[in-house]
Amino acid sequence: MAESSSSPRAHLRQHLPHLFRIAYLATGSREDAVFQLRFVVNEAIAQRITGPDAAHVRKALLSSLVRGLEDRLAGRAERSFDELDALLRSDITRPIELGSDPIDDDPQRLNVMLWELKRTCLVATLCALPISLRLALVLGDLAGIEPKDAAELLGINERAFRVRLTRARKRLESFLAPRCQHLDPDNPCTCVGRLAIAMDAGFVRYPPDADRLPTLPHDASPSQRSATTLLSELPLPDLDRASLEELLGPV
Repeated sequence: MAESSSSPRAHLRQHLPHLFRIAYLATGSREDAVFQLRFVVNEAIAQRITGPDAAHVRKALLSSLVRGLEDRLAGRAERSFDELDALLRSDITRPIELGSDPIDDDPQRLNVMLWELKRTCLVATLCALPISLRLALVLGDLAGIEPKDAAELLGINERAFRVRLTRARKRLESFLAPRCQHLDPDNPCTCVGRLAIAMDAGFVRYPPDADRLPTLPHDASPSQRSATTLLSELPLPDLDRASLEELLGPV
């Protein structure tokens, strides 16, 4: 049976790719992002979500996602800042072995891995924030949602949202500013120096969207002035078709 253009599944098909990027930034994992979207799908289908226009439906689905994330991830961070330091920065810088899997002496595959480390590390840093601060930064700075609207999505007042956003920016900046090469080229933590360590630890793997990553070097852009600007310019993964169809289930 054909899928009606006004059915909950049709609305979800349109909006899930956008929601996936929000969930990825909030969880730091493609798999966890898809897992979190299952709750949104179940709720939307159970309530037969609809609305006068696409913007109304998107807002309802986004509110379902972020409030669910705040409830389910309360008190939980994937890693703390200290754990990230221990994972990536406790060893001395190690050279990359170009013949190792998955690089295989291919400069383009090396470039992909450096981009994936940059993306994974920065999003993991974001995910070390408490979920309330994390969502404030994702909505306000990375998704570009106005404070009044972001506060409404989270069910809080605008002043409380602005306080969360300010705290999130300060904590992220205080951790990255003295470490990350992308904020200051004189900083000690470089993707080239940490890639071998990250690969050995299983922190980073060859990504499924390698063909979507930039062909320019991962450090081609000039150093950024803020951590949030750096995060906002990351190439985010897309929701793959197989995961989308699995989430939607049979018509």
